[in-house]
Amino acid sequence: MLTKSLLQIGSLALLLCSCDAPDETARVPSDLDSCFRNAIAAGLTLKTEFQTNLRNFIVDAKPDFIELADLNMNLQTALAEARAIHSEFLLSYDRARIDSVSGISTLRNFDWADADEMALLSAEPDHEELKQRIENLKIRNNGHPDWPRLRETVNTQFAEQTQYQSLMEGFFQRQTEIEAEFDSCRVNWGMPSKLP
Repeated sequence: MLTKSLLQIGSLALLLCSCDAPDETARVPSDLDSCFRNAIAAGLTLKTEFQTNLRNFIVDAKPDFIELADLNMNLQTALAEARAIHSEFLLSYDRARIDSVSGISTLRNFDWADADEMALLSAEPDHEELKQRIENLKIRNNGHPDWPRLRETVNTQFAEQTQYQSLMEGFFQRQTEIEAEFDSCRVNWGMPSKLP
């Protein structure tokens, strides 16, 4: 199942894609698809860790939000997992739709149609469980009576706090590093750099 393989790869991806190291001891993926897979897994690991850290920050600051913070973390993590599965699926089953010239943004921003979902479900019937879990979490999260209050708190009170800003900066910094690792890996395979 794609989910299990992505999660297993995710914890190792940050170590494996040291593609920018020029020496022969660096672990350079054996092909461009491995660069894509490492970037997908690293992105999933990053988002999962970020959601856990954000949940912990919210609960520490406002313990009355614990139920909703857990719901939102589970929803966002499941959405990240689904997006990683979609990326992996396209890479494996419709490679032409992954434009390696566009860089990592292709792995973050691509159209996912009903036909894609049907093809994925046909190839990976277990994906239906994740799909249902996401729908249930969306209903519970968005329908939670504290949802508007939590959003307001994050956008006003938390946004001004140094710890929250540091959490966000750390996320964006690591995302930039993953993009640089992926770009370096692409350059190793003779593709133009996408970074300034």
